[in-house]
Amino acid sequence: GEPQFFDDMLAKYDGEAQKNSTLVLSACAFDSVPAELTAQLAKRECRKMYPSSPVSNIEIVHKFEGEAVGNATTYHAAVDGFHAGMTGELKTSREKVKEVLSLPKSFPRCPKEWPKIVQSPGNK
Repeated sequence: GEPQFFDDMLAKYDGEAQKNSTLVLSACAFDSVPAELTAQLAKRECRKMYPSSPVSNIEIVHKFEGEAVGNATTYHAAVDGFHAGMTGELKTSREKVKEVLSLPKSFPRCPKEWPKIVQSPGNK
């Protein structure tokens, strides 16, 4: 799926990109740009509201209601993504990115006082 592909490419090309002062973009489609801008806005607002708490993770959730139309590429990417998640391939990719980028093995959980807007599998 797309997340695993993005992770694999970042792990593979980040070092070379940094040497060449190049930025690796994971996506820039119509659905990615608004999500990235929203994540930056959320990070900025969280820092204003909770200045002593680091923003280490932002989860974007897309919710579709009443949609009966999709395309085959999106369907296949979703199926591949779910397969990678179920088989552990996505977790392996995420661990490789953390290793290559020298990120901590796990990120701190959100402070309890932060509001929870939506419950998702990664935010229990």
